[in-house]
Amino acid sequence: MMGLDDFSPHTQHLIAVDKLRRMNAIDALIEGDFSDVMRKASYPWASLERGTGLGNRYPKQPYRKYNDCLAKYKELGGAEK
Repeated sequence: MMGLDDFSPHTQHLIAVDKLRRMNAIDALIEGDFSDVMRKASYPWASLERGTGLGNRYPKQPYRKYNDCLAKYKELGGAEK
């Protein structure tokens, strides 16, 4: 599919970007609509909270809190609209 032949951190990042692209979350990410990105990304990634205080889609799976993810996004240079 993507022609990748390893599972290095770089390759994992490429896979994540492709997955976000296929779920139509890249435009929201670029536009700073972090809540839309998290809502969409919480389907394939069980470890993500759907939104502030909403928990994840898979109750038995531990997950990262929305606000923690938002803080990391901003720490890495992301801007929220």
